[in-house]
Amino acid sequence: MGGAVKIAVASSGLGHVARGIETWAVDTAEALAECGVGVVLFSGGELKTVALACFRRFDARTQRVTRLTPGFCWRWGLKQAYGWEQFSFWWRLWPKLRQGKFDILHVQDPMLAYWCRKFRKLGLVKTKEILAHGTEEPAEWLGQFEYVQHLAPHHLEVAVQALGEGNTQGTLVRTMGVEKVESSRHPYWTAIPNFVDVDVFRPVRDDTEKRACREKLGIPPDAFVIGTAATVKKPHKRIDYLIQEYSQFKNRPVSKSSCHSDPHLVIAGAKTPQSGELVALAESLAPKNITFLFDLSREQMPDFYRSLDVFVLASVFEMMPIAVLEALASGLPVIANRIPQLQWMIGEGGGCMDMAEDGALTACLVGLIPEWVETHGRAARDHAVATFSTDAVIDSYIDYYRAILGYES
Repeated sequence: MGGAVKIAVASSGLGHVARGIETWAVDTAEALAECGVGVVLFSGGELKTVALACFRRFDARTQRVTRLTPGFCWRWGLKQAYGWEQFSFWWRLWPKLRQGKFDILHVQDPMLAYWCRKFRKLGLVKTKEILAHGTEEPAEWLGQFEYVQHLAPHHLEVAVQALGEGNTQGTLVRTMGVEKVESSRHPYWTAIPNFVDVDVFRPVRDDTEKRACREKLGIPPDAFVIGTAATVKKPHKRIDYLIQEYSQFKNRPVSKSSCHSDPHLVIAGAKTPQSGELVALAESLAPKNITFLFDLSREQMPDFYRSLDVFVLASVFEMMPIAVLEALASGLPVIANRIPQLQWMIGEGGGCMDMAEDGALTACLVGLIPEWVETHGRAARDHAVATFSTDAVIDSYIDYYRAILGYES
């Protein structure tokens, strides 16, 4: 594209919130820079980025402002603390985009894309916004955007169908390396997944390394360890369901062919107001057999995955969780809900079931045998490297930028 092209990657939560969005922002900026693309990472926290002061969604001040905001402001996302965080961040960001003459703003925070589009239509910025859609906004809301990066082909097909653009079966094509739907209304909508650094997230080398990783994190050295990485809350991530299913599984008789005579559950994630209740639930149902690892740093996450034997995601719906990619790259078989996007992500690297059904996860865990874990763990690693590694994905990002900016291939 040439060195003159400038890409801004931004996240209002980066530096004070731990989610997949913030991880994506850092990884994307680093990968683009390594490819020689002119990129600047803007954050809402104290990191080695261009940090912009903004409201923070969990601060008391932000909560007060949100409560005092008139009801009609919902249409601009200002009846939620996260919306105020994004707007206040945008108010500091847009002059930077204008002064720096950035060509593209690439974000996963939906209201940052919304405000960029509004300001672009008013002529206040020339930067084109790409929304990498991972936050479950409805297709009707997405329809206002010219540039949407859906994270899985299924999401792209469903969104186009929901907008009444016909049945898209068979119309997925690749242009300049980018998978998209041939649509007259949305020619620049695309499907490009999140990616994972398969050198950082790699399988454990041997039992000695696994025991060392477990020792660092306080995990029993000889247990069969089931783990998840998710915000520690009941809605969406369904940590309560995971705890209940695990406790039922632990109390089941173990068959001779089983690989889990001493099972242990590890839950790694950000602390929430519900975390105390969930810790108490774990103590009541499976005392001393469930470990919580709150707010691990990014640097600790590879050791976390290398401490596990199996990865479980209990949520019923997901867009494209980066934790699943990290687990696959770490050579862990992944067990998740049976929905198209998760089935596509996991491939042969695990299994999917109806997580909404009580007892389904318990039955799956009871049936695990060493051969299944080993075979699907190898398949998970191979799938991650071939489909979701930085090398496999980042060129599609660059091709997408080229298409938007009108560069020839």
